[in-house]
Amino acid sequence: MVCFCLQPDVLRFPVEVTTSQLSRTTGLSCPPVFPLLAVLLLYRSHLMCNQCNKVKRTFGRLGSVDANVFVVHANRDVIKKGKHQDKKTLLDEITTPASALRNTSGGLLVVHLKGQFPEDRSLEYFDEFISGSLNNLISNGTLYVHVYKRAWLNLKTGFQEFSDFVAIRIEQDNSNVATVTFNTKIRSDFETRDPSILNLVSLLTNKPRNSQSVPQIRGLPVHTSKQFECRNCEFKAFQPMPEKVNEINEGKLDIVEYLWSDLKLRDNITSFTKVPDGGSLYVGISEKLDTTTKSKYPVITGFQLENTYEPEAWGVISVSDHQFKLRINRSQLERKIFDKLSELTLLNLNGEFINPPNDMIKVTFHKVEGRSADLHVLEVSVCYLDGVLFFDNGPRSHVVDTRQRPNKCKRMTNDEWLDRLFRRCVGCGQQWGYFNK
Repeated sequence: MVCFCLQPDVLRFPVEVTTSQLSRTTGLSCPPVFPLLAVLLLYRSHLMCNQCNKVKRTFGRLGSVDANVFVVHANRDVIKKGKHQDKKTLLDEITTPASALRNTSGGLLVVHLKGQFPEDRSLEYFDEFISGSLNNLISNGTLYVHVYKRAWLNLKTGFQEFSDFVAIRIEQDNSNVATVTFNTKIRSDFETRDPSILNLVSLLTNKPRNSQSVPQIRGLPVHTSKQFECRNCEFKAFQPMPEKVNEINEGKLDIVEYLWSDLKLRDNITSFTKVPDGGSLYVGISEKLDTTTKSKYPVITGFQLENTYEPEAWGVISVSDHQFKLRINRSQLERKIFDKLSELTLLNLNGEFINPPNDMIKVTFHKVEGRSADLHVLEVSVCYLDGVLFFDNGPRSHVVDTRQRPNKCKRMTNDEWLDRLFRRCVGCGQQWGYFNK
């Protein structure tokens, strides 16, 4: 058979493996799962790593007791002191194959901690980095220590020279689905956060609340000393960082995309749909600390608005340290916000993934009265919806696609994810059979 490795430039390098080599093991204490050697996938890294290639070839030469082995290149410095986006990218490169292993037949995840000294055997920083995300892949209540077992790879027969690789054995989830991210949010009175799988089950099995809900324009807060963020409203200042201003003005970042992702409009839309009476996101209201009470209270900072009909003239102008002018066409901006709804999908109470209703939001610009400058605040109002609204077109979960050569991680379809979610009760393990599909 042939073993492949997926490199940063998406080139695959085959390694021939003989039948006799398949019978060997790495010395890991685990009974054989499949008689065939795993297909190795080396996830993309910023630099080509010869050591990762060498580990891959060693697995190809010695064979493996695991159905699947994934090799991921990581950099110790990124984990310990890297930028937020770099950490997020690396964490995704680890949790994606971990999810696929959980949802398929289990296997081995090998992580190259480049920069780890041979005499340094501490993994505290690595455990802190990955444990939360790996724990989120456990949906059936099993303990972390029963699902994951890790050890230095160089403790295994044939791998003594690889002192900066850690091997994580991952058990299969036979009862539910391991999801990397649900791509939806829920609210409390304090924050927007990720849901648990039981939150989603509750939303999908509850009786309908109000299928006729419509978005309500709430208007600007009249008394900012008495109105605060809550489950029905979220405040965001329109004060983009200089690098974001440059990206917008250079055409590298769309203004609507900045509202959608950076100011978390999509997160708030999905969370407000789960709150009775819905909610509103305000762009142009910041928070200030009261030096006497030590509490935060909202401040209407707003933004200046210059209407232009030329799309190429759209941009952001810094008026002062905390004041900006937005050059847009209001009607076109509203239309583009509505167009972003096409990136959302609604799982209704009939178990169907459908397009959300176009009238689920209202977009309004409020003029701030009593100010010398012509200031505005953007309000996006969202209605309540039965079911679960997802962004990025649905939850993201993976399986190992064994039909392709080489095997690789494949994202589940929404229907596959739903079937896995409801095939067994998260609590007792009995089959649900809730949706008549």
